[in-house]
Amino acid sequence: MKRVKNDDKLEFPETTIMGLENHNKRAWVERMSEVDVKDRGPAVSVISCNISAATSLSSISLVLSSLTGA
Repeated sequence: MKRVKNDDKLEFPETTIMGLENHNKRAWVERMSEVDVKDRGPAVSVISCNISAATSLSSISLVLSSLTGA
């Protein structure tokens, strides 16, 4: 683990959820850049489906909260 100096304290970014997510994203991008273009289809398809699902769920959440008056 590498240390990152932030003002007057030392932090380990990989020990937080956001740091772990950023690390995983960088690793995924590096791996996808090494894979042939024809083999990237399923990975990009999964990301597209996840974005569509998140958009749909957020829309449903907004509609339900407006109906309940929250």
